[in-house]
Amino acid sequence: MPLGDSITYGAGSSDSAGYRSRLFHLSLVNHKSLTFVGGKHDGPATVDGVPFPIDHEGFSGYEIAGIAGFAAEQVGYYKPQILLLMIGMNDMAYGDAVTDAPTRLGSLLDLIIATVPNSLIVVSTVTPAIDTVVYDRIRAFNAAIPAVVASRAAAGAHITTVDMFAALAADPKFATTELTDNLHPNDAGYTVIAQTWYDKVGPLLPPLK
Repeated sequence: MPLGDSITYGAGSSDSAGYRSRLFHLSLVNHKSLTFVGGKHDGPATVDGVPFPIDHEGFSGYEIAGIAGFAAEQVGYYKPQILLLMIGMNDMAYGDAVTDAPTRLGSLLDLIIATVPNSLIVVSTVTPAIDTVVYDRIRAFNAAIPAVVASRAAAGAHITTVDMFAALAADPKFATTELTDNLHPNDAGYTVIAQTWYDKVGPLLPPLK
């Protein structure tokens, strides 16, 4: 289950699927079986000539608290084996109680863990923004994520992190090469995001039959 805000939705991408279509492509070229689940449906009909699983849970403009409002219901309904969570960008962009955002993230994770205790939750850091104020908020929020995740892992949850911020910011010209506006990746940025997800979860996927 891809779960998050407009970046999960795919805003700014040419195919309305963002990293999802590119992650599916990586699964195909590596002969891995992958599908997506969720109540929203966006993206191309096919990828590499194969029907693309268009389902997701990406909601443009949503903050952490907004996602938490329906996460238990949707996650409980679909029961994903792996959940890819990228959330917090809008909290930082709107300047909404940014210092409390790690606590809100922790509450969201507790809700998901209680709903699907056997699922693997992969928590992404927030990708970089161009605006320097938002960029600094994101850096501070991202710095808190490892401890939020580690405490849940220590308690027995199946949870880990990926550093999307570092993946995109590795290019010093990311603002022009990987973003389409202040916040959203372009196709090149989504390709980096997909590869970063795949590096984490690809080895866990079953082979294509």
